[in-house]
Amino acid sequence: MARYLLLLMLCALVGCNSNSGTPSAAATPNTLTLGASKTTFDELVATLGAKDVGQEMAMDGPTTGIIWEFADYDAVVCVAFDNSNTITQLEFCTVSDFNKPKLHRSRSTVVISQITFNNDKSTSRVGVTVAGN
Repeated sequence: MARYLLLLMLCALVGCNSNSGTPSAAATPNTLTLGASKTTFDELVATLGAKDVGQEMAMDGPTTGIIWEFADYDAVVCVAFDNSNTITQLEFCTVSDFNKPKLHRSRSTVVISQITFNNDKSTSRVGVTVAGN
């Protein structure tokens, strides 16, 4: 019974879906999770004033709409969508790491399952909280 209660409390803390044990696609304000819709992502980009920096990258293939800089939060997020416009992959690194050479950027980028953009004006805390896979 104690294990069940502990598991239940952990799921509440990390936003787990009780049916699958994975992060819930139902995002809280300023949070992106795997499984969220492109509409949710687009709304968050507009709300937080993110900039599409993928088009500035010298890469093969289309990069527009894939790599976004959230400068006020010192975050760069790479996002991938499937055919149903659902987020299937999230990657995160800081703006300073993103602006360094490709090798450094590849070592500092992490695959995540959730990112929350914090803006607590009462404590002057601005930044991100990430959760891994």
